[in-house]
Amino acid sequence: MPRSTRGLAVVAGLAVLMAACNGSIIPHPQPAPTPTLGADASASAVATPQAPTPVPTLATVTYRVRSGDTLLRIATRFKRTIGQLITANPDITDPNHIEIGQLIVIPVADAPDIPPSIAVVNDPENDLVDELNFETTGPGYADLVGFAVRLNAADLLMELDLVTTPPNVDPAVETVSYVINIDTTGDGEPDYVITYANNLPGEPGYTASLRNRGTGEELTGVSFPGTVEVTKMSIKITASLDALGSADGKGEFSSAASVARAFEPDAPTDSSAEQSFDRAPDQQWPGNNPRWATVGR
Repeated sequence: MPRSTRGLAVVAGLAVLMAACNGSIIPHPQPAPTPTLGADASASAVATPQAPTPVPTLATVTYRVRSGDTLLRIATRFKRTIGQLITANPDITDPNHIEIGQLIVIPVADAPDIPPSIAVVNDPENDLVDELNFETTGPGYADLVGFAVRLNAADLLMELDLVTTPPNVDPAVETVSYVINIDTTGDGEPDYVITYANNLPGEPGYTASLRNRGTGEELTGVSFPGTVEVTKMSIKITASLDALGSADGKGEFSSAASVARAFEPDAPTDSSAEQSFDRAPDQQWPGNNPRWATVGR
């Protein structure tokens, strides 16, 4: 084979090899290497410097979970939504639990986006704060360690996980109020508020209430459109989707839970008075960039 023909064959072989390498699946986005410029930068044989490789948008790729990853961080990194990742990875049953080394399918940019039907928020134990947001202490029934939301056919199920069971206490001495804010319009502000407390006006003991913040309508006690079940270390509350403005049972529901306790054995100014708050997620409305546990269909 003539020398010139052999040279062309080598170049063609290298081109095929490079094309095969570029077509492989990369587990996570990496910038393309910047070509090295020769002495004569104006020569036509010198490659033009290229921008970093963009996040894949036209094909499905896989990503291997690394230390510190969360599903939200992965979704943000690839410019996808959590709903898209969960839809593309049906083996993910808990959006808040992924394992290091787990392979996550990253779908195309316009892949179906279906919000999950369950959302779970874990909260540290002993992370109570006072009215000034300073760390404080309190009993286990005032300490949220988790909050879960599940969307059923006609109801929204919410579970507040506690350290100990809520006690029957005299509201004249100690008030305990569990509150769930629910955003149904996606504007980051609650449209409905569910309260389960021992100090609701005219109601004995712990009573559930649903308030529509838009109309001011409040359904309390026997009028509450749902159920409450108190177990050893949790409070399970259901509310009908119809009462939450979703007659067809569709839409997104974003929730956040909190518990407030005030212990005033003598008077609010008594030195032995105690007050504590706990929230799950910790960052909530009306603060900046509130977080929610979101479900929908």
